[in-house]
Amino acid sequence: VVLGVGPKLVNGNFTQGEKRAVARMLFQFSRELSNADLANARDVHVIAQARVPIVKFVDRSTRIHCDLTIGASNGLQAVAWIKAKVAEFPSVAPVCIVLKRLLIKLKLNEPANGGVG
Repeated sequence: VVLGVGPKLVNGNFTQGEKRAVARMLFQFSRELSNADLANARDVHVIAQARVPIVKFVDRSTRIHCDLTIGASNGLQAVAWIKAKVAEFPSVAPVCIVLKRLLIKLKLNEPANGGVG
């Protein structure tokens, strides 16, 4: 999540104008990723129609799959919540890893395509 740039997500939604502005920034960022040789162009995808537009890319050097958005700080809150739940219920972590692998195998891991993240 990039904060301090562009509009800030309020109440879980951007206005249509804000969403277009975020999408433009993400398209520009996707071009810069490719130009700077940080990601292969074929591995960079902007999901502009999502409720919160994102750019998905694979880091060239680490092959780590990344999702980036602008102004949506609720992702940071979700990370804190997940860490707290894993600390409270340690057995949740391996179950989540198996579930995520299963979702990837079934191609149900992308919320933008109707799956579960």
